Amino acid sequence: MFALIDPKQFEASFIRWVQGISQTVKGVIAIDGKTLRRSHDQAAGKKALHLVSAWAVEKRLVLAQLATEEKSNEITAIPLLLEQLALKGGIVTLDAMGTQTKIAEQMIEQDGDYALALKDNHGNLFDEVKATFALAEQDGFASPY
Repeated sequence: MFALIDPKQFEASFIRWVQGISQTVKGVIAIDGKTLRRSHDQAAGKKALHLVSAWAVEKRLVLAQLATEEKSNEITAIPLLLEQLALKGGIVTLDAMGTQTKIAEQMIEQDGDYALALKDNHGNLFDEVKATFALAEQDGFASPY
């Protein structure tokens, strides 16, 4: 029975369904990439499958998912994933790889809130945030550093 289903039509229907329910998704939407263990086929020269997913934490549901060639392509997959989601009322979380200006701008344009990870490899931005926390600490607020 499942072999008779047209994959493109199923994908289009599934995306419409997810977009419909994502209108009501509130709370955290965690976006992250994972490489599926043992999904490679060395004999056929195929690398392991790497997926980038949008996970609705409270609903415990994957809202969208894209396969990428490798981990570095997460940055190009994230905007495509975000386009499929209604972000209003949600908080999107991304790891440091997804902390990109254009991605943040897209989430703002889609009325979403976000929490982005920041590492010291983000140079000036990391230093500016650290300085802001230092000023807040001088004013009596606890610093995470």
